[in-house]
Amino acid sequence: MARIDQLSYYPELARRLTALARDGLTNAQIAGRLAAEGFRTPRLNDRFNTGEIQHLIRGLGLRPGLDHDHRTGRGSLAPGQWWLAPLAREIGMPAATLFGWLQRGWVTGQQDTRPPYRWIITADHTEVERLRTLHQLPHGYHNRRRWARTDASTSSSHDKESSNHAKDTLRNSH
Repeated sequence: MARIDQLSYYPELARRLTALARDGLTNAQIAGRLAAEGFRTPRLNDRFNTGEIQHLIRGLGLRPGLDHDHRTGRGSLAPGQWWLAPLAREIGMPAATLFGWLQRGWVTGQQDTRPPYRWIITADHTEVERLRTLHQLPHGYHNRRRWARTDASTSSSHDKESSNHAKDTLRNSH
C-alpha cells in the first residue's frame, strides 16, 4: 500500500490542502471539498477523515498543533517556560524521558490548568544546556554513579583477581 506522499497526485493534493487551510476551513470542510474535487485516500476511499486531514495539515506545517499554543490557564508562557514536547525536541531526547526526569525531580515544571493539562517546564538557556549535557551522559550513568566508589579504597584489578581466585578455590573444594 502506498503512503500518501508517494501518490502521483500528492503535490497537487498538498497545494490544494494548503489553499483550503489558509482560507480558514475546518478539517471536516476540507475533507468535503477534497472529496468533491475527486481526491482519494491511498486506500482509494472516497473521502479523507478529519484525523487524516489534521495529520496532513500538521505535516505541511500549516497548523502546528498544541505544542505551539503559548496560552495557559494563567496567560501566555513566560520566558524560560516550555511545553514538555518542544523542550524534549530542543534537547534532542524523547518526551517520555524528559517526563521521567520531571517525575524524579531533575526538571522543574507544573501541569497546565486547562485541558489537555500539558506540562509546562521551567528552563532558561542555562538549564536547557544542563539538560542537554545530562542527556548526553552514557546510558546507565545515573544508576552506576550511585554504586561506584570514588574514594581511595576502590578495589584494584589485583583485588578482583584474588577475589576471583578465592571463589574458584571455594567452588573447587566441594
